[in-house]
Amino acid sequence: MHLNVVCQWAHRNKLLLIFALLSFCFCISTISLIAKNKRLTKACSAQQAMNLNEIAPVTQEKITPSSRKVQNSHYILPRNVKPLNYKLILAPNIFNKTFVGDVKILLQVLKPTKSITMHAKNLIIHSVTLKDAENHTLDIISITSSGDLNSEMLQINLQRTLKQMDAVLLIHFSGRLDKKIIGFYASS
Repeated sequence: MHLNVVCQWAHRNKLLLIFALLSFCFCISTISLIAKNKRLTKACSAQQAMNLNEIAPVTQEKITPSSRKVQNSHYILPRNVKPLNYKLILAPNIFNKTFVGDVKILLQVLKPTKSITMHAKNLIIHSVTLKDAENHTLDIISITSSGDLNSEMLQINLQRTLKQMDAVLLIHFSGRLDKKIIGFYASS
């Protein structure tokens, strides 16, 4: 008798039962996805921290804006140093629309030089380290960033002249995720 009443009620309320079943499935899948997202976020954060520590610079230089023009302004870089390979790690924070990053650049010095110049638009440079092929740190005298909107260059001035050689440049930087389609930007 009792089973018969339940069957009649279920027959009259088919839509309600289907809705309840779908709601239950939706809740279970949402909880599952939240748990998976938390695991992946923790794993990704741990991996980024390990990677950032791998190439963290040994020395930190004071960065000062310079009013003097960086050589070869208007986007043309000197041809004395050539990048061969980049290892770039970016860690965006979408909540406060910023990012931090580390880049490890394998350089080939083509002509003797006492400076390395590169583009650094809208970046805050925290530290720069230069190492030779034997992993010895090379002395940096100063690091200047051009405030000139036409060039926005970063110039690394060295104590000694670099001869033709390979070197590794490590840069720790940060910046903002802008809506403009320039560099590393936020998109909706």
